[in-house]
Amino acid sequence: MGITELFSTFHKIIPGKKQIEVTHSKDVTTSKRDLTKFHKGLGSPQPKTRYASVQALASTGDESSIPFLIDALADDTVFYGNGIYENPGMYTVRYWANEALVKITGQDFHFKWDDSPPARDGIVLRWRNWARGHSASSSAVK
Repeated sequence: MGITELFSTFHKIIPGKKQIEVTHSKDVTTSKRDLTKFHKGLGSPQPKTRYASVQALASTGDESSIPFLIDALADDTVFYGNGIYENPGMYTVRYWANEALVKITGQDFHFKWDDSPPARDGIVLRWRNWARGHSASSSAVK
């Protein structure tokens, strides 16, 4: 099963909504193999694969995706879609990467998809520092 098929299994975009809305089936589970496909998908040269992967990772809510999503904040891809979103940022991988990070972690560093590259880089650094600290505290708790 490819990333696009997995994506359509996990995620449903509701037109007109600004937030990620997810529908899960009781029969659908996310295996580590699926997560690995989505993680690899974020590094794909194909923009649609990166876009599908970031949205699928948002729907899974798995903390192992955090470093990959932080990297995706630097993605410069912009899609010119069919107008289902009212916010143009929703056509960017970096917008959805931030939405996923906020959803998974509960943290919000106020990343703006359309900020200048230096401003976005500063927020990415804050995410990396948070992840480093979160990783250390998580392993200390175990």
